[in-house]
Amino acid sequence: LEEWLPTTEPGLSANSTFSARDWKKKIRGTSTMEPIVTKIIAVAKDEGAYLAEWIFYHLYKGFDEIEVLINRTTDPSRTIIDRINKTYPQVSFTNVDFVDWVPGAVHQKFQQIAYASALETTINSSENQTTHVMFLDIDEYWVHEDFSVSISSYLNQVGSEKAISFCWLNEHPSDKPFTYLDKTLKGNRSQLVKSIFPLSRGMKKVQLHQPILKTGRFVNADGSRWEASDSSSEQSIHSIYKPAFICHRLYRSPMEYTSTLMKGNIRGGEIPFKTNRHGLPNGTLIPQVSLEMDHMNWVEYENERDDFIRKLDLQSLIDDSREFVKERYDASVDTLRKLLPVHHKQLIKLFSNVECEEVEATFSAYHDELIRSFEEQVEKVRDLALLVEQYSTVEALRIMEIALSLRPDGPKIKAKVMAYREKLDI
Repeated sequence: LEEWLPTTEPGLSANSTFSARDWKKKIRGTSTMEPIVTKIIAVAKDEGAYLAEWIFYHLYKGFDEIEVLINRTTDPSRTIIDRINKTYPQVSFTNVDFVDWVPGAVHQKFQQIAYASALETTINSSENQTTHVMFLDIDEYWVHEDFSVSISSYLNQVGSEKAISFCWLNEHPSDKPFTYLDKTLKGNRSQLVKSIFPLSRGMKKVQLHQPILKTGRFVNADGSRWEASDSSSEQSIHSIYKPAFICHRLYRSPMEYTSTLMKGNIRGGEIPFKTNRHGLPNGTLIPQVSLEMDHMNWVEYENERDDFIRKLDLQSLIDDSREFVKERYDASVDTLRKLLPVHHKQLIKLFSNVECEEVEATFSAYHDELIRSFEEQVEKVRDLALLVEQYSTVEALRIMEIALSLRPDGPKIKAKVMAYREKLDI
């Protein structure tokens, strides 16, 4: 079957109610097509700057329904989804702050509880037609190497009865903030996966990356058998990025990464940052995976994305959400300044390779205070430089050069200064 619903033109129209099932879908390599209805369930906290693009992208890829679970949110996220919902009723949001009302440590499993609740509601709905569900975050994009392939046509190719786990690609950070997904994707492999599964398999346990189903095994994106790593049941020992994967926009840009840290540590603790982060990748990192989309298909997609935002009058809400991100960035820098005297070592790791003027100035000012307190004890200055290596080679060089000025003939200090300069190519 080359195509179906031939009278329906592909793409989004903001002038009428739209169903992703009404799109023309090309089926490659099969002569039959199973009825497939896909749903994404996502958790979002203050993601208004990114929601419109993320929602449009996955509608464009043929997902039939999107439900966003809103939690601890004060930016315009609800207004954005509500405005989209008026034209695309298959896009909705649900408030899930109820989890925070439960005493004890229940909130530490917040996402699992929110997903389980939404999944149960979906399954038990009298109007439910969903056949497949996928749990995604707003910084995760389902990508097929052939941009014209929809999620349903892909599932028909692999086998609609199969549960599939896609490898994560951790996208390299951009120099500019608030960039849209680009046609050229570059990043590094991760053992973590995200999965889509047929409801017919039944749910045994909700897990974020790979749920435990009542029957059957998961397969990789290419249909081969999925195998877990020794360290985690939700990590793969394979590295399969063909024909599809999840682009994980974990970092976005240095400013956005720093802002996101202020989303907080759900488990509490003395540091209010997201402490499960490890800084940005080194700028000289060579991408392990690269993919460039077909130019004409991508231009069509970008034009329709821009029309979607314009026709639904979303730009002002997106701009307000971006201002929210910038204000949260300022709060993050202020919090960093206050915490450095107590949590210096931990914060070095959290902010490693973050090249933001305000962040760099904050670290440098604190390091200068420490150096003054050392009262020209060169060993302490040298050791500080060595500690700072994992945060910034530039800052480590600056401090080591201070140590060199205190001990001009120190061979180890000289060697380190030379090594830093070679690494920075100066």
